[in-house]
Amino acid sequence: MKIVGIGYKKGSGKDQFASFMHTFIRCTQPGYCVKRVSFADKLKDIAHQLYHWAGLERGTYYETHRDKKEVSLPLIGKSPRQIWIEAGNKLREVHPGTWINFALRGVVADIIIIPDVRFRNEALAIMNQGGMLIRIDRPGIPQGTDPAEVDLDYWDGWDLIIENNRDLVYLNSFAESLSRKLINDIKATNS
Repeated sequence: MKIVGIGYKKGSGKDQFASFMHTFIRCTQPGYCVKRVSFADKLKDIAHQLYHWAGLERGTYYETHRDKKEVSLPLIGKSPRQIWIEAGNKLREVHPGTWINFALRGVVADIIIIPDVRFRNEALAIMNQGGMLIRIDRPGIPQGTDPAEVDLDYWDGWDLIIENNRDLVYLNSFAESLSRKLINDIKATNS
């Protein structure tokens, strides 16, 4: 099993890069089991269960309605992103590995792609399992002050840093190239 963790700021292109990788591997390597898992998946499920009454949709809804993540829900006066950040941070205070444990427990795959590496302990968990860490930087995105936006600011453990300063074709070419390398590495290890 090989884990690929992608970080780090919101709006940098992490999800797009993960989607490109996931699609490329699934289409070119039908014998490989590739899964995309997010540290925030369980958090978003829990938040939906708690705040659906206030209009909070399932996390998957916001993947296709990205602009809605920042819109305040009138009944509670917070946006979905604010709810996720606050709930996520509070539960990290209870146990720092909460979201890591949920994300990685029981996942069986040749390749696991995690597109939301935001904290040092998440990066270390991936490193400790022999995974690869990719940082995607995008010039001009707003710089947040929340711990999820700044915890990895001075992290130097990235295996690859990609400047996402061009079009999607450019980003896709990086994802394809990395996917090919990953597949070749796995084949070499298994032979």
